[in-house]
Amino acid sequence: MDVDYATGILDKEEVRGQTKCKMIHARNFEERQEVIFNKGQAVGLTDKIVSELCNFIGTIARNRRFITLLFTGWHAVTNDIKQRIWEYVNFIIPTKGKKWVMDGLRDAWRRHTRNIKKTHFDGYPTIEDMLKQRPAEIPKVQFHQLIEYGRD
Repeated sequence: MDVDYATGILDKEEVRGQTKCKMIHARNFEERQEVIFNKGQAVGLTDKIVSELCNFIGTIARNRRFITLLFTGWHAVTNDIKQRIWEYVNFIIPTKGKKWVMDGLRDAWRRHTRNIKKTHFDGYPTIEDMLKQRPAEIPKVQFHQLIEYGRD
């Protein structure tokens, strides 16, 4: 944050927002990049490829078409959904890298749900107030169900 020292007012920094990785989602089978692993960790072929993979995993975790926020925890996400995501990943990853990808997906999904609750639930005393703060990318019905689950 920047401070205007003359007035003492804080100015919020402009941020770019969450990455969407549109180019990676649009890749066809032949355009996928290879990721190699060493001792269970992604090491590239390059650092850029690993970074792109991590960002891509985050976009999947935030995408309601893959995983809704209504699961009570990562263990409740069905194996069918996890398998569908694994098959969708637009990188060439050896089978031994599946655990790393799924762990990253789990962590990103948990972070996303925690951020939604922190940003859109905490500090709002009523359901109506929370609904007014609903992010546009979450359907109203799903957001209402998430509020109900969170209040139990």
